[in-house]
Amino acid sequence: MEKQDSIKKFDESKIVFTFAAISDVHIGNDNAGRDKKFFKNALTQIKDFGVNAILTVGDLINAGGYGGKYEQIYVYKDVYESVFDPKEMPMIFAVGNHDVHWSEHSKQYADILNSMLGPDYFLKDVDQTILETEGNRHCVVNGYHIITLLPVTYTEVSYTQATKDWLDKTLAQITSENPNAYVIILTHPMIYDTIYGSTLGREPGSTLKDMWVTSDLTEILSKYNQVIVFGGHLHFPLNDPRSIMQTSFTSVGCGSVSYMAIEDGNYENMASLTTMNDKFEFSQGLICQIDENGNMRLNRMDFYNQTAIDTPWEISHPTADGSHLTAYGKDRGFPENNPAPIISDEIKAVISEPDEEGNRNVIIEFGAAKDDTFAHHYTMEFKKSGETVKTFNILSDFYRVRTPSEMKDMLACHLGNLTPADYEVILTAYDSWGAKSEAVSYPFKVN
Repeated sequence: MEKQDSIKKFDESKIVFTFAAISDVHIGNDNAGRDKKFFKNALTQIKDFGVNAILTVGDLINAGGYGGKYEQIYVYKDVYESVFDPKEMPMIFAVGNHDVHWSEHSKQYADILNSMLGPDYFLKDVDQTILETEGNRHCVVNGYHIITLLPVTYTEVSYTQATKDWLDKTLAQITSENPNAYVIILTHPMIYDTIYGSTLGREPGSTLKDMWVTSDLTEILSKYNQVIVFGGHLHFPLNDPRSIMQTSFTSVGCGSVSYMAIEDGNYENMASLTTMNDKFEFSQGLICQIDENGNMRLNRMDFYNQTAIDTPWEISHPTADGSHLTAYGKDRGFPENNPAPIISDEIKAVISEPDEEGNRNVIIEFGAAKDDTFAHHYTMEFKKSGETVKTFNILSDFYRVRTPSEMKDMLACHLGNLTPADYEVILTAYDSWGAKSEAVSYPFKVN
């Protein structure tokens, strides 16, 4: 659970800077126009918040890095300008792998996008040299510094030494001049082993490539506790408490405007290893507010359903001793702070009439586990005559709802057509932090 007593109260009556942090718009991903509709829908809701800037954390378009269809940026630009004037509403963006193919030529490709957008999109830049030499950006809006970083390798994502030297030097200067203010960093890949999803591709036995996260910036970022990094790339749901994490700096996921994804959990009924069948029913992002004392509120937005997700996250202004980094630390998941889910014993087998061959279709229905946040997923070990036939991994509906209280009371798992025999299922629930419930066994017979 969050340590609310360590958070200095955010003063919503004295907000000095409001910005949207969104990611993975993927203009060009959907020929039916869903991509443009989702983007405009998000922008329209963002406008109602009275923001001072739009921060986009990569993958503005879909095929710049895959086929070089840079003209998709014109569609992005048209949609953006149907809601905002870039001369009045800055749109500050990091470059994603779908915008350009990360390689030694990243800067060359990024220049194409920049020139197609035009100078009105770079009015808040205060360091033209780093933009022209490395493709990074340093912008200032309402007195707050925003840095964007451009990777140059696609697997084991890394940055040029010049970029890292510049970042270190720039952060040293900014934080010395403004020790109690957050410095906002946008980089498309997540910082390894921070927020939800930031180990993707590096887990033991993973079949995914190491292209989703980066360790190349951690040493530098760890020197500056005023840093708050906004990452994208993975499309992971903001409903999960791990989507904000404070280590020696603060990391936040931005979800995705275009579609949702999840970890490779070998879950049932998925469209792919990491995307759900209902992935296009979600469009998420953040609207962040900073008060005059430097405290920040992060409103998690469900643009698809036009509502906020649960309660906002709040972080207090940076302090020299780092005490502002205690509210959303990894210790939230430690056993002493995170009770395991309590599994329900409400389980039943729904058995159909036999088919022509005597087999019966069986569905196991079971009650949702209780938890201080929510049950993230379940495992169901399926046995026949005492021998394990299969283990089902079942993702809960936590990502589908505004608050955990709206999650389903009952879930189901299809076991398929079964021959007459003695069967058993053993059900275990897991929360987001990996804490698991006691297992519950349910034997049944198919005649």
